[in-house]
Amino acid sequence: MTTIKFINYFNLVIGIVLLGTHLISIPVLYDYSFMAGMVLIIWYNWETLKRLKGERNKLNQITFVVGVLTIVFAVGLILSSIALINEGLKNAKTQVVMGAIYIPVGLTTIFLSVNTLKLYKEV
Repeated sequence: MTTIKFINYFNLVIGIVLLGTHLISIPVLYDYSFMAGMVLIIWYNWETLKRLKGERNKLNQITFVVGVLTIVFAVGLILSSIALINEGLKNAKTQVVMGAIYIPVGLTTIFLSVNTLKLYKEV
């Protein structure tokens, strides 16, 4: 399995787990921007896996835009993870763990999206 496919599967599984965890949490604590970003990551990874397997799709331009949005979300995820870790070191240790989980997801999302956006730029 290539590195891109491994990262793709990693992001897909972690995205589904994180989204599922947020969906079963208390509705008052929902972070809708986080959930929307996770949906974008899951969709982009799913489409990229299909593309790497050789399947063509007609949503190249939409998937390209979603890929760019996932990069923006991943940068925000990394920055908020750093803030979570800072806050967690002062108060709640669970925030350190959450920040430590979000940083690899953000980094791998950026790496994957930057390396696979060229698949969707061609018509």
